[in-house]
Amino acid sequence: MKTIAFLFLFLFCFSLTGMAQKPYSVENLQTLSQEELELYMVKAKKLQNTGKIINIVGASILGGTTATIMGMAIFAEGDWSLGAVVVAFFGGLAGVGTLAVGIPMNLTGKNRVKTINSLNNAAFHRLKLEIMPGANYNQLAQKYQASITLRLSF
Repeated sequence: MKTIAFLFLFLFCFSLTGMAQKPYSVENLQTLSQEELELYMVKAKKLQNTGKIINIVGASILGGTTATIMGMAIFAEGDWSLGAVVVAFFGGLAGVGTLAVGIPMNLTGKNRVKTINSLNNAAFHRLKLEIMPGANYNQLAQKYQASITLRLSF
């Protein structure tokens, strides 16, 4: 029973993760207007910056905990109290936990920014100039006349 419950929970989380990536797929981003693309870029940069900040906080917590443990090992000379062990354990756990959250956020934001930038760099397809032959019907002469159509779309 526990295996089935774990499997359902895993599939539920996997499906939510898959649906969360759909708005940032290349196919979806190509259909957006320039304003919507800029909005997605702002969100992606915000996610990347949040990941960087969480990484800095996690590394600081982990470094501070390590420095505290090293200081206690040097100055306490093996006389560890229960409170010091608990602080060291939870400090290390908090540091590793924040790094485990911050690294994927930073990488996801970086990949999204890179995808949007690649689309923006290739965005000259939004301005098209087409020259094509055509035929216009002349009411006065009652016949078709050859013409050239110039179409500018953006």
